[in-house]
Amino acid sequence: SCAWFFDEITGIEPEQNLRHAGCVVGMVRKLTGIDFSEKLENAVLALPSNDDVTRLLPVVRESQAPKPTPSLTEEALGFGVRRAGVLQPVSSLPGRGPIGDLDSAMDFVDWLADAGVGIWQILPLGPTDGHGSPYSSDSALSGNPDLVGLEFCIEAGLLDQSVSIESTDRTDYSVVWDEKRPLILRAAQALLDSPNHPWRVGFERFEQTAQWARDAAGFRAIKRAREGQPWWDWPDALRRCESAAVVEAAQSYESDVRQWCAALYLFERQWSDVRSYAAARGIRLMGDMPIYVGRDSADVWMNQALFQLDDHGIPTAVAGVPPDAYSETGQLWGNPLFDWDAMAAQDWAWWANRCRRMLEHCDALRIDHFIAFDRYWSVPAGAEDAREGAWNSGPGASFFEGLGRLLGRLPLIAEDLGDVAQSTHDLRDEVGLPGMRVAVFGYDGNPENMHHPSQYPQHTLAYSSTHDSPPIRGWIEEQSSDSLAHAGLDGHPDELARRLVDGTLASESYWAVLPLQDVLGLGLDARMNKPGTVTGNWTWRVSASELSADRALDLRSRIEQSGRLRN
Repeated sequence: SCAWFFDEITGIEPEQNLRHAGCVVGMVRKLTGIDFSEKLENAVLALPSNDDVTRLLPVVRESQAPKPTPSLTEEALGFGVRRAGVLQPVSSLPGRGPIGDLDSAMDFVDWLADAGVGIWQILPLGPTDGHGSPYSSDSALSGNPDLVGLEFCIEAGLLDQSVSIESTDRTDYSVVWDEKRPLILRAAQALLDSPNHPWRVGFERFEQTAQWARDAAGFRAIKRAREGQPWWDWPDALRRCESAAVVEAAQSYESDVRQWCAALYLFERQWSDVRSYAAARGIRLMGDMPIYVGRDSADVWMNQALFQLDDHGIPTAVAGVPPDAYSETGQLWGNPLFDWDAMAAQDWAWWANRCRRMLEHCDALRIDHFIAFDRYWSVPAGAEDAREGAWNSGPGASFFEGLGRLLGRLPLIAEDLGDVAQSTHDLRDEVGLPGMRVAVFGYDGNPENMHHPSQYPQHTLAYSSTHDSPPIRGWIEEQSSDSLAHAGLDGHPDELARRLVDGTLASESYWAVLPLQDVLGLGLDARMNKPGTVTGNWTWRVSASELSADRALDLRSRIEQSGRLRN
């Protein structure tokens, strides 16, 4: 670089060269365990220069791969710095086909970067249930092959150029499952049938080391062979997940197992590309981990002793929440409840494995329904609704102490919403996790409401709304004029919605996260989910035209005014 000759060793050219070198060293360490960082630093120190080359060492160190046990500190995540984020599920991205997918993810990252956004929050990335919910999956550790892009597969030579599916304005899961998924499986099979494909070595390494993928694929293959029958209705030895029966089944359905493993690999490969690109553009990814797992899942089937089940695999009690603002009868989720004592006896190994796996996909992780670590709503199996439930004690701080021993301090965020007791707030503070505040919950005429933006402490994440609430514009539509007046809100709904979003950005919270619907000023038609209902959820998609350069510049200006502009 010419910069060496002009004593500008901290200029953009040499720093960029050294960042690339640092990234390579970090990737080699991650993939092989071989650490060249000391040799690289010695080489930097040996460079001829008229200036102090030690000034370049921080550049080299910062560009290497993150350590496996990140910390929610200024050094690791910048939580002590004001940042703005956008909440947008991958399934809601624009693009070809019946569902948003990873083909559009890099363009969205570019839009976020242009808008000065520093955080992209996503919803869970796992396979969805039969209603499209990402919060009930048949494998809590898997990515969702339905989110793999067709263009990604075509460019890799795994699908023909002619492959195409008609695009839909909203996610159409019947088309996803009937038309798109078979194409992803065709691409997966093409990889299996191509021993000389450039990705084949990577897939074979994945197949050998990702036990979670083999488990998920084996579970899915058995269900397919048994025409979707739930695992608790399988023959006894298989239902009990006895080793001999599981091995025999895996051998019988080996072709299906390998094909789904290959589909999972395609997701991991494309998501890894997206995550690396986001990091290069200065965008941190925040994931979302449902606290409970699906009943008919590989997670429960293979770990029955860790859940509140009887000898036949039937739950003795299930998860839910008591009556609240969303439902007069509460919410009966139906997920099996954890046997916290059994998990503690195994030193929280199941949870450590789950958190470690989730953090392979993101830089920070929101724990949904944090309240259950303090107390959880237990509904007797067979109850008509959640009103028959009762509060039971959760594991408390001992859970987080156990995780800390195994993994170090993790970048976790507590979703502490709902019927929250003071003991839940105390637990959150004791373990040092930031909680959430939601603006649409704060305008009730009480200026001391903890969800009013004027009341947010710094160690929180401020949200204008959530995926479970109406967008701010939709919330305004639902309010009577008297309710708005009582809350001190007036003006045209469009202008009022904009003011409330700006109020969220202006709050004292270190991070402020805006659902994309609120950024765009969309109403009830753009609501993502209505708790307590099964149909009509998880289908909203943004159009490409809505993600315009003008929108990005407008958001950037608002973020800058709030002091949250990403450096």
